[in-house]
Amino acid sequence: MPGARAGSFPARARLICEAGPMSTAEWQARVDEVWANTPEADIVARIRSLVAELDPDDPVGPFELGGAYDGTDRPAEAIPLYERALAAGLAGERRRQAVIQLASSLRNVGRLSESVALLRAETARDEPLADEVRAFLALALLDSGRDREAVATALTALVPHLTMYGRALRDYVAELVAEPTVSPALAPLAPLVGTWRMRAEVDGAPVMVGVTTFGWLPGGTHLVQRAESIPAEDFTPPPAWIENSPMPTSSVIGIDDGTGAFTQLYADARGVHRVYAMGLSAGVWTLSRDQPGFAQRYTGRLSADGNTITGYWEMCRDGQNWHKDFDLVLTRVT
Repeated sequence: MPGARAGSFPARARLICEAGPMSTAEWQARVDEVWANTPEADIVARIRSLVAELDPDDPVGPFELGGAYDGTDRPAEAIPLYERALAAGLAGERRRQAVIQLASSLRNVGRLSESVALLRAETARDEPLADEVRAFLALALLDSGRDREAVATALTALVPHLTMYGRALRDYVAELVAEPTVSPALAPLAPLVGTWRMRAEVDGAPVMVGVTTFGWLPGGTHLVQRAESIPAEDFTPPPAWIENSPMPTSSVIGIDDGTGAFTQLYADARGVHRVYAMGLSAGVWTLSRDQPGFAQRYTGRLSADGNTITGYWEMCRDGQNWHKDFDLVLTRVT
């Protein structure tokens, strides 16, 4: 996240240099000097050398080094450093900065639901940088396809600074986040609306975990599904799955008034676009695509409480014989 830098804050570190003890302000000035006058290619190495002067347990070290990776467009390497700094007890405004920068890095690597969740939690804290939190939350919401929420979040940060029209804009914000009126024909899709945790397995072995969300377009005219994978904590996905992963994916679901049939328009990160016939009735969700040489179908069953969808994808290459591709279980989060 270029430009997101820490300023000077009260001491937490034991700072040592060749000439003897050094104050936090002096050390921070040297960090700021690196950012001001060092070529980008050398920033990480220079910050790493300064971090080596800190106590190894000081959370400021991984925070600053994470910022160096982040500020040189290497967010994937910054993420574990920010997480380490926060777990080690990074405090004060630096903690707030670390959360913002971590969330931004998560957004930049496609982990959108985690970014939104982090920043949403921060909006409830009465701390400095509140507008900055909302600005980055707006970006994460926008990338998640939640355009109206993104605009509402950005306006919420802006309104207190306006000299006129604040009341009118607050009313517009309320309209933006209000639940849309959904067409009665689309009402059967309502059980899908929300955020779900995904877990895919092949022959009983886990291959992917992720998050998928279903939400109405403005006006309630279509249902949009977005899905993304997240790092697994209890297994390593097989290389073949990683290489062919479709994540992130997006789909738009609509209905034909004449037939009453649902259709899903699907697209994914590989550049694949597909059209599926869809059904959802009596607690059974189906998707199918009759493509010669690669036909597909999905069957998912909703639990009685509506909080779990247990399903599986099948495929057919020869027009006759179907076999299971993978199991997919969705567990409701919200």
